[in-house]
Amino acid sequence: MKINKSTLKKIIKEEISKTLQEQSLQQKIGLPPGAFSMASLIDALEKMLAAPELPKDIATDLKSGVSELENMVSNQIRKKGTQEEKDKLKKLRDNLLQKVGRVDKDGRTSYERSREKRVGSKEIARQKDVRASVAQDLARMRDRRGG
Repeated sequence: MKINKSTLKKIIKEEISKTLQEQSLQQKIGLPPGAFSMASLIDALEKMLAAPELPKDIATDLKSGVSELENMVSNQIRKKGTQEEKDKLKKLRDNLLQKVGRVDKDGRTSYERSREKRVGSKEIARQKDVRASVAQDLARMRDRRGG
């Protein structure tokens, strides 16, 4: 695929803009500029959520500010880290969304609903496997008796 000069300029501008927005967001929640660890993100989120109100820069434009922060946390969850760190970030992301009211009528975030569905699907699949195994065992027992 060929990219012309104007398309390349546009892509570079968009990437620079995204990087600057992310750095600005990092500063708003108390993270050091540039690269940061999962531990420092966890600490910053815990401090932010412990405060009675969200930082003004995030609360002023709540929808985009929270969405940017949500995306940052989600991206970190996808990166390398211990399962404990990832679980902690998931819980903090859920707490953030609950604090700003982005929940369903039952008080669950979209991430919590998704996790519940996955757990439910796994449980259903496990039950099917158990039933199939029991059916195979019964068939073997019948074969032994009859054969």
